Amino acid sequence: IKTLLHRLMQKGAVKSEKADGRQLYHPQIDRLTYVDGEVQTLVDRLFGGERSALAAHLTEH
Repeated sequence: IKTLLHRLMQKGAVKSEKADGRQLYHPQIDRLTYVDGEVQTLVDRLFGGERSALAAHLTEH
């Protein structure tokens, strides 16, 4: 788990702080920002960057 947290810190996804003798980890970005990025990656990869194409696909299926 420490290795995973260290890698996430290197990528800027997680920050850490020491409190009461413990190491605490917190996300660097909020959930909505993360989800927006993942949706954009999906749209770019599968729909050529066209969000409307994703919306059309979802309404058809």
